[in-house]
Amino acid sequence: MIEALANKQKWQKQLLQKAETFHRLETSIIVKISNQEATVYPGVHRPDIQSLADFQVENIPVSANDRVLEIGCGSGAVTMILCQECQHVTAIDISPVAVSNTKFNCRNSTNVSVFQSDLFSKVPADQKFDNIIFNAPFFRIDPGDILHYAWCYHDNLFERFFEGSRSRLKTGGHIYLVYSSVGYLEDVLRPAELMGFNFKVIAATRAHLTIDIDEYYLLFDFTDCENQVFRDGMSASP
Repeated sequence: MIEALANKQKWQKQLLQKAETFHRLETSIIVKISNQEATVYPGVHRPDIQSLADFQVENIPVSANDRVLEIGCGSGAVTMILCQECQHVTAIDISPVAVSNTKFNCRNSTNVSVFQSDLFSKVPADQKFDNIIFNAPFFRIDPGDILHYAWCYHDNLFERFFEGSRSRLKTGGHIYLVYSSVGYLEDVLRPAELMGFNFKVIAATRAHLTIDIDEYYLLFDFTDCENQVFRDGMSASP
């Protein structure tokens, strides 16, 4: 147990060092996501590394009438695709640079709201969403600077996330959360269970930066157990 934990911490430090090499930009660059160009500012996580943005766009189901909350919007590469597929997107990030980047990439969209927020802290309490999308950090390491918040967390992040999601998710809504297989899955799944969410993995993709270990990015679909029981009861009614 202790050896496995030590190995995981070693892998995470190696991954963080390697991620720094790819993501620490000196100038803005243009990347292509789902055949569309997006600008990435210095100080913002690159969405093209590991093809994670494409992975989300291809596997997260949204509908034309959906209202979507995207937490950790980063450059806005996924946001600008979501805007084309659903009714409205609220995109938030803890980083002010990421917020500016998302606003730039979504400047031609009229159905998007972008602002800085630490999880739900600035999201109006009366707003509810059909889908909440969270590209979650998975290094249990103190963030060194604002860029590191894309990968690192140090507090009760997932407890706060699932507690906030309960009051923001519409009946029948879904949480789509991307997490790494080399992360601390118990940090995600334990608070989800305590807050009454069911989950399933709906997609996975192989990572390419990992050193000496097989790493996969997992896309989880969380649904509210209480709402599921309610829906099942309604469907069974004569």
